[in-house]
Amino acid sequence: MVTELDGHVMRFVHDQNGNHVIQKFIECVLENAIHFIISTFYCQVVTLSTHPYGCHVIQRVLEHCHDLKTQILVSINMLAQHQYGNYVIQVCCRKCLNILENLHYFRTSYHFFNEQ
Repeated sequence: MVTELDGHVMRFVHDQNGNHVIQKFIECVLENAIHFIISTFYCQVVTLSTHPYGCHVIQRVLEHCHDLKTQILVSINMLAQHQYGNYVIQVCCRKCLNILENLHYFRTSYHFFNEQ
C-alpha cells in the first residue's frame, strides 16, 4: 500500500486529508520502507515547514524517523517566527532535549557503575 504513494507524496502532503495519510505512514511504517517519502522532502523542508499541512508532516518526520534538522537550522530564525514553522522548531527543541536528557542519564549511569 505504501508503494502506491510513490510519485504522489507531495499531492498528499498538500491535501487537507491526505497529509494525515502521510503522517500515519511515517508513524507506523519502518523508515526503510518509506524512504521514498522522506527523500521527497529533502530539498523542500523549509517550504513544507511553512505550509499549513506540510508542517505537520515534517513534525512527524522529526519525531519518528529521519533527521532533517540541519536543513531546518539553516532557517531557524525565519521558521521560529512563522505561523506554522514555529511548531517545527518546537519539535526540534523537544527532540534535542530528549537527546540531552538521555545523554545525561547515560553519563550519570556510566560514572555510577564505574565508581563501584
